[in-house]
Amino acid sequence: MRLTKEDLFYKNVVFFQSISFFFAFILVFTSFAVSIESYQSNLSERNEARTELEFNLISDGYFSGWWNSRDQSLDGVLSGSIEFGRSDTIARLTGVLSVNSSNSYFGLDAWVMNNIVVGMLFSTVDGSQMFIGRIQVQMPEFSFTVYANSNKIISGGGTFDGSFLPAPTGPYQVGVHSFHLIDDSREEWFTEDNVSDVRELMVKVWYPTEDNDFSDRADYMDPITFSWLRNQGPVPLVTIPKDAYRFVHPYIYEEVEPVSQTCFPVLLFSPGYDGVDTIYTSFIDELVSQGYVVVSMNHPFVSGVTVFPGGRVVYIADLPGNYSESADFLKQSQQTVINDALFTLDFIEQLNQTDDILSGIFDCSRVGMFGHSFGGAATMNCCFLDDRIKAGFTLDGVVYNEFITGAIDTPFLLMCAEQRFNHSSYEYVWNQFTSDAFQVGVVGSSHYGYTDVGVLLSHMLPLIPSSTLGFGTVDARSLIIITRCFERAFFDVYLKGAEKEELIDLFDNFEDLLILIK
Repeated sequence: MRLTKEDLFYKNVVFFQSISFFFAFILVFTSFAVSIESYQSNLSERNEARTELEFNLISDGYFSGWWNSRDQSLDGVLSGSIEFGRSDTIARLTGVLSVNSSNSYFGLDAWVMNNIVVGMLFSTVDGSQMFIGRIQVQMPEFSFTVYANSNKIISGGGTFDGSFLPAPTGPYQVGVHSFHLIDDSREEWFTEDNVSDVRELMVKVWYPTEDNDFSDRADYMDPITFSWLRNQGPVPLVTIPKDAYRFVHPYIYEEVEPVSQTCFPVLLFSPGYDGVDTIYTSFIDELVSQGYVVVSMNHPFVSGVTVFPGGRVVYIADLPGNYSESADFLKQSQQTVINDALFTLDFIEQLNQTDDILSGIFDCSRVGMFGHSFGGAATMNCCFLDDRIKAGFTLDGVVYNEFITGAIDTPFLLMCAEQRFNHSSYEYVWNQFTSDAFQVGVVGSSHYGYTDVGVLLSHMLPLIPSSTLGFGTVDARSLIIITRCFERAFFDVYLKGAEKEELIDLFDNFEDLLILIK
């Protein structure tokens, strides 16, 4: 009898299974075992939407599909959650596999490494059994063929979705369109050697969209920006691949159609000094999914790197060596960021009337602003200067009090790292708030925790504690989820007319919060 390639493969798999059993045992059982009773209970009590939401919040994604035995005597469906490893081809799968003919269930716990899958099935009736085989993945689809120790060859397939970043939870998908802005009224003071230079900046409009295909999903960032980010660590991050930005799979779609015949409140966003807007994707896409348009800015010579159309690159300007000169340099940089933000708001008002794709989506009567660190300072200062901005929110913002010479009557929320909560640097600006004001700190949070980077490093450098790299002791994903809740509730109250109690009630929903209300 002549063996086919498939028969030869599974003959080899039987041998490989015996020598790799100890490896698989350690790999699977050092992780928590799946409780089949809990899965049955969960599936019977949750509807599909709620199940997917919980998968999105506690893991990196979810999958669903079908399976059958090689002799077609058994078949069923499978579903569960995904936790990615150091790349998008390394993952842990936990879920449920059902058997159609008997209405029984198996708990599923497996590891995927490139095109190999190994794992266990758990059943209160049939006990447990190991399987090993091949899996082919072409996001968002997968197919597999495995050999189980019940002498069954099982094949199947399905679809999945996931990202290194937490999924947005709102009803809309997120579209992105980039613009290169030139302000002819301002000379570029960072390049004094060329007096003909005028101020330029790059902005992204993030807007609600719907019904887009996975093939339209954008990369997390461009190669130049990722190369910059990869070199920002306190130690060389040489173990992170140069194309690791392709592993992230953010939930954003480039240059797609916006939701039609609907306008949304507008939020300006400014990144931290030596930061870029992309590393705040988790904080931006959630708001867009909930029905906001976010306009983020990269500020050349202040942001870490700005990539212009055609590949021209501008990196952050060098600080003067003298302390006094550096302080003046930063103040002038802050003024530049403020001017960038107000110029961008003027541009959006014009774009709302003239753009072929995006006109009409901006409700410029309901404008807010938020920012991190240096961008948080700009948020406070813009709220003081421009009454078009109706609400302000900072992600551990720093303070330049000299820009604020009077009262700020804009509702404001200061989201803080633990060490900055109720810090003396906030005393002056806190006294200037004459409308509703809040300070919220998260115990264990750090300044750089209010970026995507802590979550990215938990995947790409899983063996290095985040606190060692300056990201605090609180879980990075949890901090993002908490911050998202406050962002949405705050802007919903002050830009959408929601009841203030919805914001106040959040204070009781999370432990380890530091709270100050005015």
